[in-house]
Amino acid sequence: MIGDGAAGTATNPNGQDGGLLFGNGGAGYSQPAGSGLAGGNGGSAGLIGNGGIGGAGGAGAAGGAGGHGGWLTGNGGNGGVGGNAVLAGGSGGNGAGGAAGLWGDGGTGGHGGAGLAGNNGVNPTPVTDPGLNGKPGDSNVPGPNGFETGTKGGDGTTGGAGINGGNGGDGGAANANFTTSFGAVGGAGGNGATGGYGGATGGAGGSGGPAASEFGPALGGNGGNGGDGGAGTNGQAGGAGGVGAPAATAGGWSATAAPAAPAATAQSAVTAISAAPAVPAASTVFPAVTVPPLHLPSPAGCRRQWRQRRHRRARRARRQRRHRRRRWRRRLAGRQRRQRRARR
Repeated sequence: MIGDGAAGTATNPNGQDGGLLFGNGGAGYSQPAGSGLAGGNGGSAGLIGNGGIGGAGGAGAAGGAGGHGGWLTGNGGNGGVGGNAVLAGGSGGNGAGGAAGLWGDGGTGGHGGAGLAGNNGVNPTPVTDPGLNGKPGDSNVPGPNGFETGTKGGDGTTGGAGINGGNGGDGGAANANFTTSFGAVGGAGGNGATGGYGGATGGAGGSGGPAASEFGPALGGNGGNGGDGGAGTNGQAGGAGGVGAPAATAGGWSATAAPAAPAATAQSAVTAISAAPAVPAASTVFPAVTVPPLHLPSPAGCRRQWRQRRHRRARRARRQRRHRRRRWRRRLAGRQRRQRRARR
C-alpha cells in the first residue's frame, strides 16, 4: 500500500512499481557499457508518487523508458540514456507522461548515445607547379637599317610553393656579313622568375646574345635580371643576373653591354647602407667624380639648434609684450589729456 518500488537488477532490469497509495516507482537497471543490452524501464507509481527513472542502455542500445506518475499527482520518470555505439549512438529512452488525475508532468526523454568518431583524414600529396626556364631567343633575324639582330630570350616562370624560379632564356646571337648587313645587335637575355613562396631561390637571368660583325658595329645583348627570392622565413637569395655577351668585329667598332646586377638580398642591402659612398671609377666616357661625404648633424647639434630656436621665440614674445605695453600707455596718456581739456 505504501512504499517505493525496488530498483531493477541485472536479473530483473525493470524497476518495481510503487505502493498503491503512496510510493515512487523503482529505477530501471543500467546495463554495462559493452553489453549492448537495453536499459531497464522505470517502475510506475500508485495513487501519489513519481515514476522511476529508466536505466541507461549498453553500447548501441536504447535507454529504458521512465515509469508512469501517480494517478492523482506525480511526474513521470525520465528516460534512460542511450549507450554509445561503435557506428552510431543509441536512442535515448522516452519518459512516459504521468497519468495524473489532476497534476503531473511527463518525464524527459533520455539522451541518445554518442556515435564513434570518424577516421583521421589523410593529407593528399601537394601538387606544385615547376618553375620553367625561358625559351632562348632567335638568332640572325634581319632587322631595320640593314642590321642582323638576335631576339630577346624568354622569361622564366614562377614555380609553386618551395620551387625555385625558372631561369631566363639566353638572347639570340647576331653574326653580320659585310656583304649582306651593316652591323649586328645581339638579343637581350630573359629575366629570371621569382622563387616560389617559402624561401625558394629566384631564377638566374639569361645571358645576352653574342654579336659579331665583319665590317660594321657589333653590340652584344644585355644580360637578363635575376629573379627575386621567394617570400617566407629566411628567403633565399635572388638569382644572379645574366652576363652580357662579348662582341667581336673585324674592321668596325664594337661595344659590349654591361651585365645586369644581381637581385639585392636583405644582407647585401644592409651592407650597402652601412658602407661609405662609392666613387665610380674613371673611364674614357665619364671622368672620375668625387662625391662629398654626407654630414649629418649630431644629437648635441640638434639640441643646440632647438635651444636657439626656443630662445629666439622667447625674445620675440618679450618684444611683442613691450610694444603692447607702450601702445597701451600712449593711448591711456592721450585719453587722460583729453579728459583734462574737457574739464577745463
